[in-house]
Amino acid sequence: MKKICFLMAIVLILAISACISLPSEQITIKTGTLSVGVFKHAPPAVYEQNGELIGFEVELVSEIAKRMNLNVEFKEYMFSTLLNAVANNEIDCAISDISISPEREKIVSFTRAYSHTELVVLVRKESGIQTITDLNGKKNWRC
Repeated sequence: MKKICFLMAIVLILAISACISLPSEQITIKTGTLSVGVFKHAPPAVYEQNGELIGFEVELVSEIAKRMNLNVEFKEYMFSTLLNAVANNEIDCAISDISISPEREKIVSFTRAYSHTELVVLVRKESGIQTITDLNGKKNWRC
């Protein structure tokens, strides 16, 4: 487990460094601080509990900042604005279970993914839904 966490930390460090487009003598936007954009509604990666940000990615980026001798500062964004915030140098990096897509790669650079998830759709047997194409054109429906 420790090896997996260490490897994930290395990948995230590479992701953070890939997001930074500053002069080589300055590694973060704000000297001494790693500014991290978050969408706080992405459990288990990032979420808020009792007014505090928690989750796997929060702990991981906090440990990375600690090992880089940086303070960490979390800035809340809507999920749809996280990547532009990185591209516009408002923040050093972003977390919140962000998946890689060709459209997103046009905005920021990604390293290899350090987690993988899949979407699953559950429906009642009597719904008539048999394949994913049966969902075409459906919006805000109950099955």
